[in-house]
Amino acid sequence: MLKKIKNLNAYVLRKKLRNIYFTCRHQLTYNNFSQKFVSNAKDKKFVFTLDLHTSVVRDFASLLTIFNVVLTRWSITPSSHIFNEPNLKIKHVNNRTWKKLDSNLTKNFQKTYSNFLIKQNGFIISHTLSFVNLFKKYNLPILGINSTRYESPFTFNHSSFLNLNSTLRDYSKLWLISNNIGDRDYLRYFTDLDSRYVPSLCNYTVQNKPENDIWLIQCRNLDLAKKISIISPNLKSLHEMWPKGYSYKELSTVKGIVILPNNISTMQIFELTTAGFPIRIPSDRLLLELKSIPGILSELSYAQINERAVLDINLNSPMDPGWYNFYNWWLERADWNNIDFFPNVTRFDTFEELAFEPKPFKIEAIYRRNTRISEMWKRNLENFMKSL
Repeated sequence: MLKKIKNLNAYVLRKKLRNIYFTCRHQLTYNNFSQKFVSNAKDKKFVFTLDLHTSVVRDFASLLTIFNVVLTRWSITPSSHIFNEPNLKIKHVNNRTWKKLDSNLTKNFQKTYSNFLIKQNGFIISHTLSFVNLFKKYNLPILGINSTRYESPFTFNHSSFLNLNSTLRDYSKLWLISNNIGDRDYLRYFTDLDSRYVPSLCNYTVQNKPENDIWLIQCRNLDLAKKISIISPNLKSLHEMWPKGYSYKELSTVKGIVILPNNISTMQIFELTTAGFPIRIPSDRLLLELKSIPGILSELSYAQINERAVLDINLNSPMDPGWYNFYNWWLERADWNNIDFFPNVTRFDTFEELAFEPKPFKIEAIYRRNTRISEMWKRNLENFMKSL
């Protein structure tokens, strides 16, 4: 046990030292040197993103080179280690402080990095759209990727919530894309803004090449996953299979994934679909039966996550877990309902059905779907780039 603790501490220490090193290097490089040299390059455009999510921008970052765009991406997410990246501890707005975003933090961030920010041709914001406040001052085109309840961290702040909605509505150079139908409609519900629907691709995973008959159970509730796994010897909970974590290559060897979702859209479902995994998800009837169990549809709103009441102005809305239509509203907009983009998903109405194999899907449908999503991203990025 002591050896494990020492190894864990060494791992944590290495991550912290790496974060500090790369933070210093990024500060020095991007704020003082590289942008000044590169900015003289002919025909290039410069775009910056302060990234709270390790996957969203990655989805189309490689496509930006087609348009001769130089993307500077500062990652401030604690999950950056998944891609062997640092979690940058930049000044004022970082992983520790962004949830307290206000006018003072915004002004200090702009003051510290103004020499760098004014050299940009545009900005990308994703997860969360509230970062529009950091960049609206520069009156440049902003591409907003709406991925998870746009209003964070202003869910419980009346004035900040209303001000964000006004800014999003009034900023004429804002281009909006939603990577799922739920967040597209959620944004429209509170702001009346329309956004283009383009699913995330997440093509960094390893293609599914099963080497066994195991169906992994993915569920935030480990006890529930363990109970379900008893139904068949081919069912294994993810934690039981790899208690210390797993690689994409290891994951690719299983036959398929049973997901008991905590949300109606997750990066994991995008990743698995792009990689061609068969996915099994409970029917709406079964999900509604299970919704009181921790971990099942438990992250549909920040009110759920924080176990707090919503603002009075947002009562009886898709933000309010107490609304009579809350779960139905979200389930109607779940990713897996869209067969064109998720042809690999089958539903089950009882856990006993998991003892039997589902009807297989044609892998060609995944290839067509992946190509279609790539083309959708290219078209939408092209329109944004024309505005730079």
